[in-house]
Amino acid sequence: MEGELAGLAAVVRAGGTCLDVGAEYGLYTYALADLVGRSGAVHSFEPLPGAFTVLSAGSTALGCRGTVHRHRVALGARTELAEMSLPVRRGLPVHGRAFVTSGADGRGAEPAVLLGADRTLRSDRPAVLLEIEERHLAKYGWNAQGVVDLMERQGHRMYAWRNACWRPVPRVTDEGRNYLFVTDRDGA
Repeated sequence: MEGELAGLAAVVRAGGTCLDVGAEYGLYTYALADLVGRSGAVHSFEPLPGAFTVLSAGSTALGCRGTVHRHRVALGARTELAEMSLPVRRGLPVHGRAFVTSGADGRGAEPAVLLGADRTLRSDRPAVLLEIEERHLAKYGWNAQGVVDLMERQGHRMYAWRNACWRPVPRVTDEGRNYLFVTDRDGA
């Protein structure tokens, strides 16, 4: 289980609106739905049909259909049709390792989502929890420091969940893969 789930309450408020991009089966979606409550909204984006089906069933079973709004699309820097790769291991799909294959020449994945959300990140200044791993970023010609620099240029500071609280960190390390970016407005 992701330890950062415990830290979401520090930045997610009742009645808020959250996005879960690459929601997969809904681990973060359900935690966010609980935090925003019935007066809030969680928009979950999952393009893969199998994972989307599980996400939809889970939303219904947990009674959060009014709060969780599911979207079967991938987000990126621009509107386009794109192919995705879904790795298979031991005969089973590995949804957590799926990636957009088009644009693997320097555009795509987390950086494409951030670039596509540039105006929102600058104007609304939301808290953003990102999974940052060099091995995934390299497919698109990016590295971890490039993502950190992009977020810092937009006024966000980076934190990592360490010893049961969000702590400021200067760089991405092997200690974890999930990093919270907040502005002065959000706190951590």
